[in-house]
Amino acid sequence: MYENQANGAIVYKKQDWPELYLEWVNNFLTVGRFAEYYGMTQEHANKIIEEGRKTDNFTKVLSEV
Repeated sequence: MYENQANGAIVYKKQDWPELYLEWVNNFLTVGRFAEYYGMTQEHANKIIEEGRKTDNFTKVLSEV
């Protein structure tokens, strides 16, 4: 599911991002807490969330309204 970086932070594979994005949407209020919970950097968490927003059908529908 993930690969470790040299600095100890977890980097998740792109194929796991949709599931992680849904976890963030459903279970977290802040990006910082999401990143901390999954052991990743906040920058990596932001990439996952940004990509999820681009590809999530529900988000696309809301942005068109």
